[in-house]
Amino acid sequence: MAASNSFDQLVFYLEACESGSMFNGLLPDNINIYTTTASTPFESSYGCDCDVAGPVSLIVVAYIAMDPGFGK
Repeated sequence: MAASNSFDQLVFYLEACESGSMFNGLLPDNINIYTTTASTPFESSYGCDCDVAGPVSLIVVAYIAMDPGFGK
């Protein structure tokens, strides 16, 4: 998708145990793909009982809601 210029910027969000290891050293710095995960590459995430979503997803949704130009 990056090679065919299918997007200007791409944000990929992954919330799972050990998710930080999924992108560690994988993506080059110059393709405007941004990732956020629930843990670092070197430790597991910690569970939280939430009615709607996990704590990281709530932060991401709040950030997007504050920026009306997000994704444009």
